[in-house]
Amino acid sequence: MKKKSHLLLLVSAICALFCPQAQGQPYYNFAMGTELPSTYNPCHAVIRTIDAQSAVAYYGGPGVAVSKLLYINLNPFIIAGLELTGGYDEIKDIRIENGVVFFCGRNSQTYKGFIGHVKLSDLAGSVPGSIICSNVDIPGVQSIMWRLAAYDDGTGITRVVSIGNAWFHSSPYFYTCSATTCQSTFVVECKYDAITNLMSSVGMKVVGVDTRFERADDVVVTDHWLAIVSNYPAQSQLIIHRCSKNNVLATFNNYYAYTVPYLEGVNHCCLMRGDTIADATLYCTNGGAPYGSSLRVFDLNTMTMTCAQRFDLLDKAEPLEMAYLPEYATLVTLQWQMYPSGQKHYNFVSWRPYDSTPYYAKLTYETADHKLECMDKLTTKHVVATGGDYWLMKDIINDIPSTTCYTIAQQSVDALQPSQPVYGSNNYSAYTLILQRNSYGSPIPVYLNKGCITP
Repeated sequence: MKKKSHLLLLVSAICALFCPQAQGQPYYNFAMGTELPSTYNPCHAVIRTIDAQSAVAYYGGPGVAVSKLLYINLNPFIIAGLELTGGYDEIKDIRIENGVVFFCGRNSQTYKGFIGHVKLSDLAGSVPGSIICSNVDIPGVQSIMWRLAAYDDGTGITRVVSIGNAWFHSSPYFYTCSATTCQSTFVVECKYDAITNLMSSVGMKVVGVDTRFERADDVVVTDHWLAIVSNYPAQSQLIIHRCSKNNVLATFNNYYAYTVPYLEGVNHCCLMRGDTIADATLYCTNGGAPYGSSLRVFDLNTMTMTCAQRFDLLDKAEPLEMAYLPEYATLVTLQWQMYPSGQKHYNFVSWRPYDSTPYYAKLTYETADHKLECMDKLTTKHVVATGGDYWLMKDIINDIPSTTCYTIAQQSVDALQPSQPVYGSNNYSAYTLILQRNSYGSPIPVYLNKGCITP
């Protein structure tokens, strides 16, 4: 039976977040709310928008009483969800394609990575057992799938590409490890069949080996390409594998390398428009201060680095997520950051990648300072973010100085020297991977409460 909670606008945090213009009421400038009876419980969380009125959200993880995957909609003011059971409670990324929610993570009971999916209609109806998980069961390996892309490859086939991290000592898929535990990263390519509602594996490639420790960090889909971005610390290089969208692993071996400062952190990427992508990362020196945030823009058609900017940090802080607002040429990064006062805040940093440097980027943070770790674009100028069983929306372009819900600050941004691409190739090991499937998902009631709102 379908279970839906019908909620009034003024008592629903999500109604505050996704207020549709079609109903004659404008989007809020800022809205913050939480699920009842929670008092803002921070935990691992992910949010991805379906459109300007609806989204899919997850929160939970090992040690959390109940982990949930939620469908949120404002018309007719409903929220529905499924409890994540069977150990499939540690979701790291979510993508939505053609009415299907794809996600990846790790099973907290088996310590094996997985790629899951559920139809949006089944999630909205809280249909029991409608979640299907495909286990990435690699012999001798503990793993986690941490980033995901799902898209139509141009031939009518939905492809799912996921990046994973592996811990092992002895495995036929990875190099022989001489230490107690070794690490490597790998890429899995799958096909989704809409008729059978099942995924099948195309294959797997190992990215990091003992002689070339290359760490795959993120995957991003553009109009004509799929890019896998990695870091090669031994050569101080940022690597972009520009792959064919309908044959990712077969075109993975070729890459473009860019010289970057030594000891940059994990690369976080997003599509800007067309075939242009942005990459943000942390810079540090020998693992310590000075620290900085770096932003680079790449045109995948020419592989040119068209923009490079940075600003200084007072403490070590990785960017958490990115979203681009093309109508305002503004790139937003969600990032924890220390201020000169010694206080730490989760900021929305408004970069201007096409402005001349130096310039001042706007920083926006919620006054109550709840933890935030995931963000997505909601409208042409709004973002939505989460860090647990609570959600936040903000108009990035316009501000209301008199509000007590959030605070505005500034950050000086300077230029970085762009790097020229160097073409390269490597024979990355390929393996056949068989996915093991499991179905689960229990319907749960969800109730919401409003929080701080700025109309």
